[in-house]
Amino acid sequence: MKHFDNLSSEGNYTYFPVVSSACDREILLEDGKKLVNFASCDYLGLANDSRLKDAAKEAINKFGTNISGAVGLSGYTYLHRNFESSLTLMFKGYNALMFTTSFLGNLGVIPMIVQQKDVIILDKLSHSCLIQGALLSKATIRVYRHNDMDHLEEILNEYKDKNIKKIVLTDGVFSTDGDIAPLVTLVSLCKRYNALSYIDDAHGVGTLGVNGCGLVEQSGVLGEVDFIFGTMSKAFGSTGGFFLTKNSSYHNIIRHICPAYTSSRAVSPGVVAASLASLEVNNQEGNMRRKTVNMLSKLMVSELQDKGFDTLYTETPIIPIVFKNPNITGHITKKLIDNGFLVAPFIPPYVENNKARLRIGVTYNHTVQDIMSFVHSLSEIVKTIKSQNE
Repeated sequence: MKHFDNLSSEGNYTYFPVVSSACDREILLEDGKKLVNFASCDYLGLANDSRLKDAAKEAINKFGTNISGAVGLSGYTYLHRNFESSLTLMFKGYNALMFTTSFLGNLGVIPMIVQQKDVIILDKLSHSCLIQGALLSKATIRVYRHNDMDHLEEILNEYKDKNIKKIVLTDGVFSTDGDIAPLVTLVSLCKRYNALSYIDDAHGVGTLGVNGCGLVEQSGVLGEVDFIFGTMSKAFGSTGGFFLTKNSSYHNIIRHICPAYTSSRAVSPGVVAASLASLEVNNQEGNMRRKTVNMLSKLMVSELQDKGFDTLYTETPIIPIVFKNPNITGHITKKLIDNGFLVAPFIPPYVENNKARLRIGVTYNHTVQDIMSFVHSLSEIVKTIKSQNE
């Protein structure tokens, strides 16, 4: 907690801002500040879309705010069925299951697939939900260096003659660096060594691929990955997670005995309706929106790099700006808020030591002027800090 305590003592603690408006290009805080919002993951700009809101209202009027039942007993409406069927169609034959969140879903699903005698091989920078799900499984856990396929193969080779289940877990798009997993090589290695592949593509679905099926589609391995987890709470502007597999046995096991699916209340009807509406918007406008986000993201990275900022290896609308020092990161965050921009500061333990950064989320609703103004403001803040320290 020392880093958070340091930010508080220096007046630079900006976590848990109290929001008084919808998630959009601009966001209003309770204290009256109106800020350009670069802190969200609303990549397609749908979180405040009237079509999603209207669908949610209609569902609430029909079903109420909570269906108040588990999906296997009394909580499974035609909206839930249609949502899962829509994902099966969108992802070309993968069977879909909807969870209240993708975090909860990963915690529940991974122990259903992997047992204590098995081995999980995990990318070093995998999201916390994958790590926690792996720990809950009580399987042997091995970690390979981030996106290092040679290291992954070394570990797989150690288990090639052992009669145990092997599964490789990784993010598709990494949530703090913005880079992507090398799925073509990863899937090839899994096939060669008889291992299962499990991709959490929470930041990729909706954002990548011609049809919005994420990194698996963009990489050309849709249909070859064994398990995919996605979310509606980022690019698709709703909430709820979804699990995808073509294996009917795993699908039935999880549908009937995974506690995170069977023992949790069903996702509320308003949320499911908004998710269905989002998938329809994606069918109509998704590719156009993705092209716009891609153009704006590349502009942001180019402008930042021209000013000498370190944006790591990002290839997505997640753009890190690394400052290493948590206190400087917090100070810059506070100054950006003063200048009209909300950003997401990541300091240890959210990231490794000496890798503190701002995480910028570029969305369809941003403008070129937003980006140019942000980069200029950030540059001026950093110049001032440097001059004060000389």
